[in-house]
Amino acid sequence: MKFINGGYDSQFYKIIKYLSDFLFINLLFLVGNMLFFICFIYFEPSFSNLIFYILSLVPLPMATTALFYTASKIVEDRSTNVIKSYLRGYRENFVISLKFGLMQILISSIFAIDSLYFIEKKQIIIAFIFGFLALLSIIFSLIGLSLLSMIHLDLKNLYKAIVVFMFNYFSSILKVVLYFISFSIIFYAYPSIMMLFVFALFAYFMMRELKPRILDFGIKFGGWKDV
Repeated sequence: MKFINGGYDSQFYKIIKYLSDFLFINLLFLVGNMLFFICFIYFEPSFSNLIFYILSLVPLPMATTALFYTASKIVEDRSTNVIKSYLRGYRENFVISLKFGLMQILISSIFAIDSLYFIEKKQIIIAFIFGFLALLSIIFSLIGLSLLSMIHLDLKNLYKAIVVFMFNYFSSILKVVLYFISFSIIFYAYPSIMMLFVFALFAYFMMRELKPRILDFGIKFGGWKDV
């Protein structure tokens, strides 16, 4: 093993470094979405409390963009201060992430509510359609926030960019969907353990897949950020 920068250049050291980075940015993400967890504790999930849950999601898009920004740094295996990177990603993308996020939260919520409504009415096919639209809206949001973490875009051009990006890199989008579903299942099965890492791990795998595509896409769109 080589002695580099006060630490051993070994596989074990890299694993520990990754785990600590994931733990820190996952914790920052959870803190950034504390409003949702407070809402979950004090308000029972129901249609009557739906407005509280929707409002509690307002901080989510900014925190998610910051998560993707930091994950893109880790993907490069670049020595970086993850806390500093997360805060920078949060600050620089706050306004556009908020605007985009509010619209997407509203759209996704409408689809999800309709799906639950038709489930109660036992109209499973219609419920499935709205559930699929809700999932599609969530994936659309994730792609948009990942683009914002690396490219300067206004709201109008962002929606155009998402559509073009999803069309041009469809196979990568399918992998993102697979990651999203897989990590959701794992989180559901082992919530207490995965709560410590799941959001950071998902962001890492997603950005590992998408960052080269975003770099290629950004050559056409321009507006690079320092990533």
